[in-house]
Amino acid sequence: MFGIGFFELLLIAIFGLLIFGPEKLPEAIRTISRNVGRAKRAWQHTRRELEEELGMDEIRRELYNEQIQEELKRRKKSIMGEGEDDSKESPKESPREEKIREAAIKHEEKLDREDD
Repeated sequence: MFGIGFFELLLIAIFGLLIFGPEKLPEAIRTISRNVGRAKRAWQHTRRELEEELGMDEIRRELYNEQIQEELKRRKKSIMGEGEDDSKESPKESPREEKIREAAIKHEEKLDREDD
């Protein structure tokens, strides 16, 4: 949960022994564990109440539905657009590409003439 490894636990245990002593250490661990558990339960209870008050379930559902609607629109556009794009865009793009190539060739020729 906190990313605590074996060596960290060992270090905590050594400090615990030094601070509390061997007699009081088990009682201190129980007390700390009990308080941590209570804090977790209180936080979960508060979070649940807050989510109910704000209607988080409804908000999550609405966001999820909006995401699905957007995905459906995107897929519909891609499906509808694929058939239309082949017939409409290819003739439009090829003359444009030809003009760009012609302009580039003319520009290169002009640069070559200037270099000579």
